[in-house]
Amino acid sequence: MKEHDNIHAAIKGIVDLKKDEVAACRIPDMTVHCVKILPVYFDAVAAGIKPFETRYDDRNYKVGDFMYLREWIPGGRKAGFTGKAVIVEITYKLGEHTGHIFGITEGHCVLGIRHKWKVAITCK
Repeated sequence: MKEHDNIHAAIKGIVDLKKDEVAACRIPDMTVHCVKILPVYFDAVAAGIKPFETRYDDRNYKVGDFMYLREWIPGGRKAGFTGKAVIVEITYKLGEHTGHIFGITEGHCVLGIRHKWKVAITCK
């Protein structure tokens, strides 16, 4: 199966997640992390002007993994997923061993990301 097909197979499995679920979908030799992202950051990532993500490193992010970023509005009556999402590849990870030198709080990381394919998804 081609890499492109693998990604689409992974996404097919996570697009239908319930709105309160956040998961990682594992396909042989590939991990897709499904995570929330606030609208102000989502717009910048989707436009390609924010090539990084700062994250709590509770998912063991690795270079070569993919992130399925789902736009999320927190709190209030309008809280929840907006239905917009984007897929990015993790190209660099800062924080695992030397992040403290650069002021990154222990347990957090900064991930270099790029659009593998120009894809923006509208979820159910």
